[in-house]
Amino acid sequence: MRRALAVVAVVVAGALLVARGPGARRPPAHETITDAGRAASAMPAPTAPSAAAPATPAAAVARALPRSLRGTTPDGELVADESGHLAVTRETRRFFDYFLAASGEWSDARIRKRLDDEIRTRLAPGSAAEARALLDRYLTYRARARALPPAADPAAAAATLASLRRDTLGPEAARAFFGDEETLTTAALERRRIAADPDLPPDERARRLAAVEDTLPVEMRAARAQAIAPLQLMQEEARLRDAGASPAELRALRERTVGVEAADRLEALDRARAEWQARLADYRRARDAIVADPGRSATDKAAAIDALRAARFTGPERSRVAALDGDGSPAR
Repeated sequence: MRRALAVVAVVVAGALLVARGPGARRPPAHETITDAGRAASAMPAPTAPSAAAPATPAAAVARALPRSLRGTTPDGELVADESGHLAVTRETRRFFDYFLAASGEWSDARIRKRLDDEIRTRLAPGSAAEARALLDRYLTYRARARALPPAADPAAAAATLASLRRDTLGPEAARAFFGDEETLTTAALERRRIAADPDLPPDERARRLAAVEDTLPVEMRAARAQAIAPLQLMQEEARLRDAGASPAELRALRERTVGVEAADRLEALDRARAEWQARLADYRRARDAIVADPGRSATDKAAAIDALRAARFTGPERSRVAALDGDGSPAR
């Protein structure tokens, strides 16, 4: 479940396609349709490893990390299977990405050296050689993906990336590294296509969307449902309010959807928001009276508004109110 949650968090949270900056603390759970390659960093080819190199003690490898990774432990894992070969899984890619997140903070050569040391420490010579070869292919994929031109069509971009992954990594490694997000991307593109079809009646659209959801593995469906639950709750609350629902009916909806404790927290948040809006409305009435006073100069009005904010709001609140006012002008 934790793996599915990690994948869905990026895809579902608005389906926003944001490139990863070089100083981020953690590597991304997966690349998205349009910016996958642009988040990658080109790396130089490694020198051939020495099969006779002795294993380095773990304490020697656990030296200083880049500033952005200090206080953390590596994500993922490097392990061999029962036959002694490298077990290529999603966790392998997460392990590589953890150290590649230092791109821009450490040189490419230094990152590669650190990964070579980590591989040598964790694996026997045979599986270590397989890990280095896979890392070479993964770095090649990242460099090639980064060089791809932007694509206006998300479906075409997804197909191009999928083809590049299989050509560079090989089918099995590509499936292990990217299979989950490709499944989610395919479903997201199909949902988009269905939602944009103007000829579908609402009932048929809902049926087809549900059918797309059913194509996902059970754990992905559960993780996705958890991720989008807050948005669905907001939409249902808005529908009930528009229909004239009572506070008790809204409370019942929240308890059914998120439980009693979360419903209590939402009610506390509602009260805090209502209190803020009341204070803001009271301030604006007083501010507008100052602005409308013909006996005050512009300088006097600005000073009086500043004094009004100081009397009614804390420091952080005053900055927020000033931003809402446009630095003293009536709020837009």
